Amino acid sequence: MAKCPFAQWKPITNERGCGRYLGGPFKIVHHTTQGDTANSAFTTFAKRGSDPHFTVDAKEIYQHVDTDYGALALKNAKDGVETNRDSAVQIELVGYAERAKDRDALKRVARLCRWIEATHGVPRVWPAGVPRPAKEGKDPGGHIRDAFLWDATGGHYGHSQVPENSHWDPAYTAEEASFVLAAEFDELGDLLVQNFVQPAEAPDKPSRLLATITNDGVVSVIMEDPDGRVHFTADADIDADGANGQNGAPWAYRADDSGSDALANAGMARIGGKVVCKHAWARSVVLLDVDNEPKVFPGGGIASCTWYRHSGKAKTDPSAYVDSETVAYVVVPPVIVQKTQGVVRGCRALVTYRGKTIECVVADKGPANKIGELSIAAARQLGIPSSPRSGGVSGPNVHYELWPGIPAEGFELQPA
Repeated sequence: MAKCPFAQWKPITNERGCGRYLGGPFKIVHHTTQGDTANSAFTTFAKRGSDPHFTVDAKEIYQHVDTDYGALALKNAKDGVETNRDSAVQIELVGYAERAKDRDALKRVARLCRWIEATHGVPRVWPAGVPRPAKEGKDPGGHIRDAFLWDATGGHYGHSQVPENSHWDPAYTAEEASFVLAAEFDELGDLLVQNFVQPAEAPDKPSRLLATITNDGVVSVIMEDPDGRVHFTADADIDADGANGQNGAPWAYRADDSGSDALANAGMARIGGKVVCKHAWARSVVLLDVDNEPKVFPGGGIASCTWYRHSGKAKTDPSAYVDSETVAYVVVPPVIVQKTQGVVRGCRALVTYRGKTIECVVADKGPANKIGELSIAAARQLGIPSSPRSGGVSGPNVHYELWPGIPAEGFELQPA
């Protein structure tokens, strides 16, 4: 049972809603009741059988459905994408889409979101961009209701951003949307920062779709927000490249195939007691000797390369590359490099898994049809099995955020 400890338990139609979730990463959906009181909302829910998980007004948080089960407040078309049962925790804020939201009620929404995020591992992001505010008191249009994005990406959504739905609530202003994600509270529920966060003006354009990549059965929708942030949800494979024994750490590849990763994973093989490039693409992965085959360094290590190379170091120096064993980095597909304006190589990244977020750098580039790769160090920090031979996690369970044009700490931006 998942009941919020500071909410008033108030079942209406069915405390188990529409039944167990069918899958998908957890999300929070923000609604407005389009009414003045919680009681009028309860009457509507009972009449329509449209209970959300929570109703929030300026004085109270009411819980109607256990958050281990789907609520009933979203339209769900027959044979369409799942909405209510796609791990969506739903909040109805007493108020109107076309009006400013009561600040005390919004504080309660934000506090409730912190509990839902911690309980169900929801990242603090708007995957479809910030919900669009009212335009002259009316529906502004331009809402992103991408079914792939919804199904594959955890985070916060407005009702206006859910596929198969036509409502335009909550229509948060930029200030309200920023506060809902930024507010922090002490153990008693008091707001730690007393002022609302005042962001820049709301963007005139919504987030844009960069690409959709299907890999290992996971559909990853790559979005770019108006502020340049790129984000997607994917699985996590382990990339060992750049682990060249720096600072005494293990080598990814060794001539006797005893490295942390298998020679075959880098396109190499042992033939007649010698390591050779079995596939032509291996020659872009490892450092080569005069015979155009992998160079074996003293001790048996074979140096692999990352897209990022430390300035001032020669291409032939194994330490010129980013060490997968000790540096948290992510790998990106070429489409992100091609379609974003900011420089990607060396930029800041965040990766979230099961509620834990770590800082990373974009240090490697993968093939066009693959997405969702982490360094050994990044996986280790997130609690993901980190072996390049057998580690990683499957399913759309890892959220990636990139800031092209903003360097990661300790790195520089390197134009492609």
